[in-house]
Amino acid sequence: MQLEGRKSNKNGLGATVQVSAGDQIYTKVYDGQSGYLSQNVYPLYFGLGSAEQVDKLMITWPAGTVQIVEGPIESNQLLTIAEE
Repeated sequence: MQLEGRKSNKNGLGATVQVSAGDQIYTKVYDGQSGYLSQNVYPLYFGLGSAEQVDKLMITWPAGTVQIVEGPIESNQLLTIAEE
């Protein structure tokens, strides 16, 4: 998943993303870090286990707004979410 900030910073760095899939909730912070002494913007990847779809995405943007994307959303794809 890639984020596009509009009110927040351009890349959405600092956003928290929650993915609900079945009875599991996965949370990651979009921090752009990719290794020792480097910082790059890479997509967030979520392993869903045996779930075949995402039921809901909740993004808390650095500006403080919360954006909810209702599913179902198919797995195994790259999503780009723009801040509303």
